[in-house]
Amino acid sequence: MLFRSFTDQIGGRIGAARSYGNKRLSDIMSANANKSVAEISGILKEDFDQWQGSQIRRDDLTVLIFRP
Repeated sequence: MLFRSFTDQIGGRIGAARSYGNKRLSDIMSANANKSVAEISGILKEDFDQWQGSQIRRDDLTVLIFRP
């Protein structure tokens, strides 16, 4: 899986911590497919940081976005 450390990050509401998940990532990418790479990366970073909250980051992250 290409996004393993990204989608495995624990976060979410306090007391209901769970993985970020492939569906969440896929939904964000689909909803923002018409935006620029800079906009998509900003949206992903903001959403991921909010999701992570006070949880410790499990691994380093790198996201590559390719546009045709």
